[in-house]
Amino acid sequence: MNDALLRFANTHSHLGQVLVCSRDVREVLANNDELLLKLTQRMSDDSFLHTLEFSSVIDLRQEIDVIIEQRQLFIAKFERMLEDIELQRSQRVARQLQSLTTELVSIAHKLRPNIEQIIEDEAFELNAVLTTNRITHSELTTILKKQMLTKHADTVQAWEVCLK
Repeated sequence: MNDALLRFANTHSHLGQVLVCSRDVREVLANNDELLLKLTQRMSDDSFLHTLEFSSVIDLRQEIDVIIEQRQLFIAKFERMLEDIELQRSQRVARQLQSLTTELVSIAHKLRPNIEQIIEDEAFELNAVLTTNRITHSELTTILKKQMLTKHADTVQAWEVCLK
């Protein structure tokens, strides 16, 4: 029983990686959102702004850019992490399919071409799943990048308002 659980955990470790990756991105982006919100609130506080010199207002803009850059870097890291997970997964499954081919040929009651067709069908299905995952990952990171641009534009607009 323990061997079966260990094999399952090893075979499906990508699920845990994806969950950890997803949790991390949610936490980092939530913290980033909180920083932007606090900065925007400070910029909308007239009593705070009246105490600042112009150079400090310019520093606020630089602070916005730093926070957005951190967000951008993390989204790029997230994108690489998802790609690495899928690459590891495809390599692992490819090795398993090769092993399965060898094992089936050694015990087979069918001819090698028939076995290879079975494996090709499995490989085709795997490729379809990997392609779907990559499309989904691409769509997700595109959404995150659009949100980042929107947040940047909104925060810069709030900064411009505080200049008036």
